[in-house]
Amino acid sequence: MCESWDHPDGPIIELYWPGAERNRREHVSLSDRYVRFYNEIARIVAEQHPDRLLGAYAYSAYRTVPVAQELEPNLLIGFVGISYVNREMYDADMATFAGWAQKASNIFWRPNLLGGGMGFPVNFARPLARDVARLTDQGLTVTDFDCQYQHWALKGLTYYVLAEMLCDPGADPDAIIDDYCHAGFGPAAQHVRAYFDALEALTDRIFEDSEYLGRKTNLWRLAEYYDDATLAELQGHLDAARQAAGGDEAILARLDFLQVGIDYARLNRDYLLARHAVRDEGDATRQEAMEAAAQAREEYYQQLGLTWAINSAYLKFYGF
Repeated sequence: MCESWDHPDGPIIELYWPGAERNRREHVSLSDRYVRFYNEIARIVAEQHPDRLLGAYAYSAYRTVPVAQELEPNLLIGFVGISYVNREMYDADMATFAGWAQKASNIFWRPNLLGGGMGFPVNFARPLARDVARLTDQGLTVTDFDCQYQHWALKGLTYYVLAEMLCDPGADPDAIIDDYCHAGFGPAAQHVRAYFDALEALTDRIFEDSEYLGRKTNLWRLAEYYDDATLAELQGHLDAARQAAGGDEAILARLDFLQVGIDYARLNRDYLLARHAVRDEGDATRQEAMEAAAQAREEYYQQLGLTWAINSAYLKFYGF
């Protein structure tokens, strides 16, 4: 497999290239090169194991749809892509998935989308549910969801709805969400649903703005969405849910669990914005604020300890 297998009319992408500026270099996509290699192996597999599929990826520098190469029918292509925090990326990825689905006899979805909105409460359960059904109609047969980092107070509803939709792509996501709220929060279900709806509206705004690029890239931009007014709105729904709970200890404990998402969002926001001011904008006057915010966040980690609410060990290690 070598550069001569690349198609000259393939899209230009950026490759990791040590020694180049920013360690990146422009190059034609490697998709035709990789698919030709996949096909060579697939033909051998077909001869020796005619009842088997050969798994391969559409990922990284070989994620764009190949220009000239067709795919052997026994290839199972795993598409890595689609995000719910940036519309421009989403639209491009959906078009790319459709292109691969037209060429591949078998396709599976291996996204990193559960990492979107890292360190903040988000809710893209309904858009994700919609696309599980949509991609199934385009030939999706298998999924492999990466980046389930166990941030249940931040993304628990999305995790739950995804699992239900994978069991039944034809299910009604709103019915799943209503059942989740009623089963878990009883008389407070209406207010908890309002909390999740407010989170969805916030996530939709982040998505439509397309300014946050996902995961660790420009996290400060994500943090800006969680201003005091937004957090106060979210807090109001949880406060109303506490009143409606009527002293039910189990429900109150579940609301305490959700509360971690708001509390951590405020601490994480303060730290990320101060860090951006100091490191990226060169504002030395914010150094003390950054150190104080980092200390406050660290103390919160220690207070929480090991919990299913957020995976604090992961967040701390990777610096989110």
